[in-house]
Amino acid sequence: FRTLGPGGNALFENEGVQREIFADSFRFSAALDGEVAKVGWNVAVTYAESYRRIRAPDTLTANLQLALAGFGGANCTGTVPGAAANGCFFLNPFSTGVAANIVTGQVNPPSGLGGTFDPATVNSREVIDFVFGTQGSDDTSTVLVADFVLNGDTPWQLPGGTVRWALGAQYREDELEREVRDAASN
Repeated sequence: FRTLGPGGNALFENEGVQREIFADSFRFSAALDGEVAKVGWNVAVTYAESYRRIRAPDTLTANLQLALAGFGGANCTGTVPGAAANGCFFLNPFSTGVAANIVTGQVNPPSGLGGTFDPATVNSREVIDFVFGTQGSDDTSTVLVADFVLNGDTPWQLPGGTVRWALGAQYREDELEREVRDAASN
């Protein structure tokens, strides 16, 4: 469902939705290794953090429902649907409010002249501002990994060489934090 369809959306300058996406990340790794009494050891730590901010214009569904019922508008008061004097407007999602297709340029003639256009049903800027807002989130993900490995030789020999052993452990902590931004009217 496209709220305004072929008539375009003046809020987006009829160019489609412009999303804002910003991402940044870094990673740090360090390792040490050595040998004590013929037993090798390795310790490694890695920490990484990623941040992403997204902002996207979108239809505010609760406001859309109000506007379809005639109570669209940031200053709507009263109980009479579509009472412009009270700041209440209907949202018209139909072709009757569209004079021309913004992409193709095809004209929608007035009703009675082969089309469906009625200038009285064109959506007001107030109702469009009310129906659309910006939604988004700020996401931060982190990962911490710590590894510890011991290794060495056994007294056993095989045709391919000495049998070796290794014993290791890993600690991993992953975290995602998402802060959802309240939808804000334009």
